[in-house]
This record gives sequence, structure tokens and C-alpha cells, in this order.
Amino acid sequence: MAHAMFGDPFSGKLVAWLEERVRKALESEGRGVKLFTGKTIVCMEGPQFSTRAESVMYRQWGGDLINMSVLPEAKLAREAELRFVCISSSDRGGSY
Repeated sequence: MAHAMFGDPFSGKLVAWLEERVRKALESEGRGVKLFTGKTIVCMEGPQFSTRAESVMYRQWGGDLINMSVLPEAKLAREAELRFVCISSSDRGGSY
């Protein structure tokens, strides 16, 4: 039995490895898609979404992304001694 530190829930080595390859892939596509790293995720309890006021509060706290599942998954991966990263995408300019 051991207590796992959780200040940095994702594998820095795996993030660095992926970042290099994703940057190259995005550049080769030439569509101007940007890669952002080092963001802060707020993991809220689901299954309901946050209210608008809660989302504003999370942003004021420094949160960049709101998610419902990454924290439990990251904890399970840490306990199983698996490297884990979070990859998120956003289509902020798309039409729906």
C-alpha cells in the first residue's frame, strides 16, 4: 500500500513525447490548428453539467477546461502505475 502524489496527475514524459508528434502532425496539415499545453482542468461531479455561474467561477479560479471524468480515470491509472495523459479538442469556430 502506498499513497500516490497527485499534484501532477499526468505523465510528463508521455506528454512531452506526444506534444512533439502532435505539433508536427498539426504543422504538416497546414490548417492553422493550435496545440495548447499546460492547461488546468476542473473536474466536476457529473452527470449534470455546471451552471453558467459555476463555469464563470471555475474560470476565475484559473480553470481552462471543465471535465467530468478525467480525475477518476487519472487516479485509477496512477494506482495501476500506468502513464496517463488527457487529450481534449475544441471546435470553437465551427458551425453546428
